[in-house]
Amino acid sequence: MEKICTTKEQGRELLKLGIERKTSDMYWPLGFPFPEVCDEEDKEQVDYPAWTLGALLQLIPSSGTLFISRYKGGSVDFCITRGSQTYNYECKEKNLFDCVFKLVILLRSDNFIPHV
Repeated sequence: MEKICTTKEQGRELLKLGIERKTSDMYWPLGFPFPEVCDEEDKEQVDYPAWTLGALLQLIPSSGTLFISRYKGGSVDFCITRGSQTYNYECKEKNLFDCVFKLVILLRSDNFIPHV
């Protein structure tokens, strides 16, 4: 099965970086092995929020430009510009989803993404 959202551990990592639960679009229900889509009421009370690829991409600042310069297998080269700042980032993970997750963590750790 292809990965459709962050794992519980990845979700906890995003929360630790200050990303709000309300930006998630899925969650892991207690006692169930599969994630579910969030209703509006679910977003504030879920124990394990989860983000899809689309939700992760929304965490990347819109004031800059992001493009994938190369994608082959599990390797992705990203180029991100914001004003005079440019990030070139190579990620070697199992899939594109995990590469985008790592990119969000990197940018958030460098205070590149403002708190949402």
